[in-house]
Amino acid sequence: MSYADSVRYRGVEEGVTKGRQLGIQEGVVKGILQTAKNLLRQGVEMDTISLATGLEYEQLLELRQPGAQLTNISLTYGPYPTTFPSMS
Repeated sequence: MSYADSVRYRGVEEGVTKGRQLGIQEGVVKGILQTAKNLLRQGVEMDTISLATGLEYEQLLELRQPGAQLTNISLTYGPYPTTFPSMS
């Protein structure tokens, strides 16, 4: 294997790894949002939900609105900060 092939292979490998990690992070964030929605529906206090999920009070207020979506949610999970422009 040439040096160029080795570098290219390493780059592809790193890209796949980062993509997999970002996919996992997205799944975690979706799970946190769904959990927060469920807890809000059950009448759990927002302070408790914020502590349990890491979501800000303002994000929970937005999430509490019927049909609302959180926009620009940022959570740190794993090696990469995660920001998703729109999640339901």
